[in-house]
Amino acid sequence: MEPETAEQAANGAEPTVEAVVEENKESEPSSSTRSVPAPFLNKTYELVDDEETNDIVSWSEEGNTFVVWNANVFAKDILPKYFKHNNFASFVRQLNTYGFRKTTQQRWEFSNDNFKRGKKDLLKSISRRKQPHQRLRALEHDAPALNLSSNYLLLENERLRRDNALLITEISRLRQVFAAHTGRSVDQVIGSSLTALAAAGTTTTPATAAATATPAAAATAGAAPATATGANAAPATATA
Repeated sequence: MEPETAEQAANGAEPTVEAVVEENKESEPSSSTRSVPAPFLNKTYELVDDEETNDIVSWSEEGNTFVVWNANVFAKDILPKYFKHNNFASFVRQLNTYGFRKTTQQRWEFSNDNFKRGKKDLLKSISRRKQPHQRLRALEHDAPALNLSSNYLLLENERLRRDNALLITEISRLRQVFAAHTGRSVDQVIGSSLTALAAAGTTTTPATAAATATPAAAATAGAAPATATGANAAPATATA
């Protein structure tokens, strides 16, 4: 399955007026002979390469992608230092215009073939895509609060899914530890316990057994031993 574009990752959120103005400032005509990278690309590289904020945004281990670990803090504290807005959706939209792609559904990780750690000289090879003139809609629908709320819900949903996955993993680990120490699985122990409880519920006392015995059984239980007959019979006692 082809990775989704960064714009799709932003869930179609509308940019703010400030973000649109900033985007226009940072843009330039596409050119294969350009010798200087676009300002947006330089700033993005610098904020990713800053080791002091690695807990918020950093290169991946391989250095061929970058990850925004905390989108809320990134929008609040990092974006305003480099751009004149704090709109995460607009930042993601700008990434899309330069050909970046979101590589996974699990986190905000982006890639571009010419955006790599230690190879800033490759930035000049990244061109801005030509975009249709649809920014008027952004000016008419400036709703930053709605954008932030939508992004927050998406991030919170991702956090809950990660927590759920960790919980399932921990339960599986504890089951394995239990089986290793007892030689039995949790399911076997639960099954045995339920069987024992069921058996205990059907156990009858002698009094209950006597009360529920059938007349034939009771008669059989109370009958005297039968007198032997035939060849094994004892001689009859003579009478006077």
